[in-house]
Amino acid sequence: MISSEEANLLISRYRSEQPLLRINLILRDMSVKMRLTARAVVREPAGQLTFEADNGDHCLVVLRNCRFEYGDAREVEDPEIRARSEERFAGCLTVLFPSGERLYIMELR
Repeated sequence: MISSEEANLLISRYRSEQPLLRINLILRDMSVKMRLTARAVVREPAGQLTFEADNGDHCLVVLRNCRFEYGDAREVEDPEIRARSEERFAGCLTVLFPSGERLYIMELR
């Protein structure tokens, strides 16, 4: 777990530096998996985060009462998966919603 303040620092960096991000939403029962490659929108009201893809598709996330985790490929035990992850992603911010759903925000290399 990381604090909301630490998560906000990462989100601020996503907004200011505009790295390309892979966003995955996976419902708790695994009935829906959605993926978007986008950048964080620069100006947002507090407590929300919007991602916008190059084609104009977007995703709005309300961060009220969410918890956060952060990890990177060094934490993956399987060496094969770790190597693939290190190649593609710089790290992963996970948003844990009060409902139990998870949103994964991975910075692409």
